[in-house]
Amino acid sequence: PTRRCKEIFYQSFMDLLGHFLRSKIPFRSRWRLLNHWIQRRRPHDYRTRTLPGGARITCDMSIPYEAMVWLKEEEASDLSTLGSLLQPGQTFDCGANIGLWTLVAASLVGDSGKVIAFEPNPQTHAKLSRNVSSNHWDSSVQVFNAACAAKAARLPFSCSPEHNISQVQLQPDEHTILVEALTLDSILGRQTVHGIKLDIEGYELQA
Repeated sequence: PTRRCKEIFYQSFMDLLGHFLRSKIPFRSRWRLLNHWIQRRRPHDYRTRTLPGGARITCDMSIPYEAMVWLKEEEASDLSTLGSLLQPGQTFDCGANIGLWTLVAASLVGDSGKVIAFEPNPQTHAKLSRNVSSNHWDSSVQVFNAACAAKAARLPFSCSPEHNISQVQLQPDEHTILVEALTLDSILGRQTVHGIKLDIEGYELQA
């Protein structure tokens, strides 16, 4: 019982610490505490964050990237800049992951706009699709379970458990899978595109 009480107390403390860190109140050693909090694995702990623009995204707290999204630490300044650039009715194309940029962009372009999202990792694509559907953006967000490349192909792809560092791996091994790769031109055609965001682990020029 004593050990169980200590575990409950620690979990409660860490939960309070997480909410405090989300407040972004500056203090000395904040990043040290944040890193400690991020690295504590939380299996079966899923939390929802409301993004700029009102969309909601589900975060698996056992994955550091998703925990950072919940903490409002992941690409916050970049998303703020996006808010000043995109307008209703415009088209935005992005490498998607679980949908952080996709959902914010969809909120900005609205029902009259379009967001085209690519995610080759099958498990991450499933999360992306759920986040898009739960926000009822299916009509304006087009999701592809594919990578972007210089030509259509099937490419070896490393699916890391920390999915934000999954990547095309030119030398396949036992840990890679084959994924579909499409060209941006084949999807975008001649339509006007107002913004493209690619952060694909060194494969940007090929895309």
